[in-house]
Amino acid sequence: MTQHESKILELASRSLGVDPSSKTLRRLIDGGLISFKACERLAYKSYVDRLIAKGIARSVAMEMAATEFSCSYEKIRRFIYLKPIKDVLKNLN
Repeated sequence: MTQHESKILELASRSLGVDPSSKTLRRLIDGGLISFKACERLAYKSYVDRLIAKGIARSVAMEMAATEFSCSYEKIRRFIYLKPIKDVLKNLN
């Protein structure tokens, strides 16, 4: 597991109230029960939301997240504003 994946899983575990050292989330991902992309989205969103709660502007918070997670601003932005497909499909009906 890379440092990036470890950081994602640690933040996602904390957001879900799971002990980050327990490896529970990793086992669920490896077993195909949870999507790593969902964990990624949760980690990015919780990180950005925490910065916003401290009074940092959303765009600056997303830029800080991109730096923290060593990825592009666009990737963070896409995860923050992305609606789950089930919500999109529900609105079509």
